[in-house]
Amino acid sequence: MLTEPIIYRIDAKDRICGCNDAWISFAQDNEGEESLPEQVVGRLLWEVVTDPTLQELYQRMVAKARTGQPVQFRYRCDAPNERRIFHMTLRGEPGGVVEFRSELKSYEERPSVEWLKPHAATGKELVRLCSWCARVFVEGLGWVSIERAIERHGSLQGQASPKLTHGMCEACRDEMLQLLANPAAKDLNQLPA
Repeated sequence: MLTEPIIYRIDAKDRICGCNDAWISFAQDNEGEESLPEQVVGRLLWEVVTDPTLQELYQRMVAKARTGQPVQFRYRCDAPNERRIFHMTLRGEPGGVVEFRSELKSYEERPSVEWLKPHAATGKELVRLCSWCARVFVEGLGWVSIERAIERHGSLQGQASPKLTHGMCEACRDEMLQLLANPAAKDLNQLPA
C-alpha cells in the first residue's frame, strides 16, 4: 500500500520538472511506464493532461496556486482490483513552480476490472472516464459506475474492452469550479455518487 505522498512539480513554463520516489514506485506498481521520469520530465503538463476540460480546470488551479492560494480536492484513481481515493494539494513555490502532492486516503478491494488493466486488449471505441469520480460515460445512460458501463457495453457489443480516455463529468467539473471560486464551499470528503 502507498504510504508516502506522490509528488511532482511543474516549472514557471508548465513543464514537469521533477517527481519523487513515490511517483516512480506508483508508476512501476501500476504498469505506468509512460509516466516514469524519463518519459515525462521536461514535457509540458498540457501534453500529459490532454482533455480540454481537464486542461482548463488544471490551468485555473495552477494559476490560483501561483497566487499563493493552495488548491485541495479529492479524486479517484482506481487500479484494476482497487477503488482508491486520493487527496491532492497544489501549492505555489518560488519562481512560479507548482507542487502537486497526492496522498492516498482510502482504498477498497474489488474484483479485477479488465477495462482498467494498462495493457488490456482494446478495440477502436473510445470511452470517457471521469478523472475525479471514476464514472464512465455511456450513451443513453449518462455517467455510471465502471461496473455498470462494462455490463452495458458487454450486453451491446460483446466482450472487447474499449480504450479509456480521461475527461471529466459535468457534476465534478461544476463542483471543482465552485471549489475554485469558494474553497470553503466543498466538503473534500465527498465525491459525486
